[in-house]
Amino acid sequence: MQRELRSARVSENVVEALWNVKECARFLGKSVRWVWMSLARHTDLRGSIPHHRVGKSPRFVPEEVRAWVRAGCPPAAEFARKILSATASE
Repeated sequence: MQRELRSARVSENVVEALWNVKECARFLGKSVRWVWMSLARHTDLRGSIPHHRVGKSPRFVPEEVRAWVRAGCPPAAEFARKILSATASE
């Protein structure tokens, strides 16, 4: 069960572990404090990071964070709407 919570599907053959705050900060080149402050922002504000909660702990799907950066770091809510509309049209 623990392994299932820490994993996110990236493709049909590869499973990549979810990132915690420290791993996300390392990828973004930001401090852990910056990531926590970004999580505290309302999801409609620029700089809010797309994430999921596992219990009280924020977790990040690596491919979502990479796509968010490629999209120019839009507000998390705007990014989620784009992702949902893209998957709905497929």
